[in-house]
Amino acid sequence: DHLKTLLKDDEHKKAVLAQASTDKKTLQAKEKEILGEIEHTVNAYITSLCKAILGEDIEAIRLSFPTNATYSLGSLLDDGTGTDYISLILFDLSVLYLTKLPALIHDSYLISNIRGNRLENLIKTYAKITDKQVFLSIDETEKLHADTAELVNKDGIKVIKLRKNGGELYGSCWSKKG
Repeated sequence: DHLKTLLKDDEHKKAVLAQASTDKKTLQAKEKEILGEIEHTVNAYITSLCKAILGEDIEAIRLSFPTNATYSLGSLLDDGTGTDYISLILFDLSVLYLTKLPALIHDSYLISNIRGNRLENLIKTYAKITDKQVFLSIDETEKLHADTAELVNKDGIKVIKLRKNGGELYGSCWSKKG
């Protein structure tokens, strides 16, 4: 009787392990399918942003999921710092557009490596976002073309201008002693 119970328990254990293995394979296949859908949707939006911001002749930034636990974001042809930053910005803008995310914050640290027409086009892209909030920290606005500078300073946009010696955020430099 005891032997029959042990055999039955062993058969049950094998059946449970077999089902777990099948469920794991099903889950991995579903994960791969979902990640593929996310990749396709995000890349379609990133591609349109690339054309608008970087230009038609630049290879689009790509998001990919080589495995279910890793991702890559960037360009195969350009792995420079500026491309890394613009890749992150384009991904963020895609997530803002494609989800219910209500706001986006980009610091001047990200923006500082983007120059010329790309910066102008990026600011124009930010300015087109009207249904969500965008917080942007940008240095040297005086270097912008007049039409872009006008976007940064238009009604409804709050501009905080910071400077040394009392014009810092909250009135003082945090790194100064005393």
